[in-house]
Order: sequence, then C-alpha cells, then structure tokens
Amino acid sequence: MQAIQLTVEHRQAMDGGYCRIEGLPETLFMVPEQIRQLARQLNEIANDADQGERGTRQYPED
Repeated sequence: MQAIQLTVEHRQAMDGGYCRIEGLPETLFMVPEQIRQLARQLNEIANDADQGERGTRQYPED
C-alpha cells in the first residue's frame, strides 16, 4: 500500500486559519486502510491549524 504524502500550507486570516492541501489523489479508489490513513492525516492537519500552525509542512513528516 502506497502512503499518501500531503503538502500543507497553513495560513492565517482575519477570521481564522485555513489550509492549502496538495497531494490528494484525484480518483478516490482506496482500500479501508488508506482511508483511515488519510483521515488521520486530515485530523492532524486540522489540529495543527486549530493550534495556530503557520508555514508549509509534510504529512506524514519525513
């Protein structure tokens, strides 16, 4: 199973933070384990954004 590598740019705006996410597959034919991995990554991205993360990060980190 190939891991999904996401590149995320965390930004801050007047009304809160937002994220620009690159690396999501165009076609989402995924096995359950890949879906769980993606969900964990997205949850980590959301938590980092809630905590005020800024800049570009890789998920998962290398």
